[in-house]
Amino acid sequence: MKKTLIVALSALTLTSMAHAGSLETSIGSEYLGLDFNHQVSPNISVTADLLHNFDHDDTMASVGMGYTMPLGAASVTVGGRANWLALDGHSDEMTVSVGGDLQIPLGESLALYGNAYWGPLATGKVDSSFDGRVGVNWRINKAVALDAGYRYSTVEFDNGHQHDLADGAYAGVRVMF
Repeated sequence: MKKTLIVALSALTLTSMAHAGSLETSIGSEYLGLDFNHQVSPNISVTADLLHNFDHDDTMASVGMGYTMPLGAASVTVGGRANWLALDGHSDEMTVSVGGDLQIPLGESLALYGNAYWGPLATGKVDSSFDGRVGVNWRINKAVALDAGYRYSTVEFDNGHQHDLADGAYAGVRVMF
């Protein structure tokens, strides 16, 4: 866990040099998520994410980069992430994932969102990873929003065994700066 916090804090420090961003915390029945996003330019963002499962003492820490394209009022971000996995009973592993995010506004303060990142490049006994979310975001004011949704995050091993880090509903708070 100490390594995880060092990786996450290092990523947060590096990305804090950008000029606009958000910090979100979300909690599900078995997991806690911490997500940091900074817009380096209008189209380029850097991210740092941490997902910890309480029941299995599993952790996934990620750093990534994305490119955002507007689609009318909506937006699509395509990008990649480097993921470090600390799974209970297994050595530390890594995956490299590709994927994207979709934001669909439903008015001035409400939006639907989703993201999915698949990690086919993996080290050790890990074959692949997947992390995905769908949800709704309600912006209370310029700096604070509430999130609710569903997250599914899993790791598949070479032997076919699948290990879930998150599988369920969550609620969260996002602070924008």
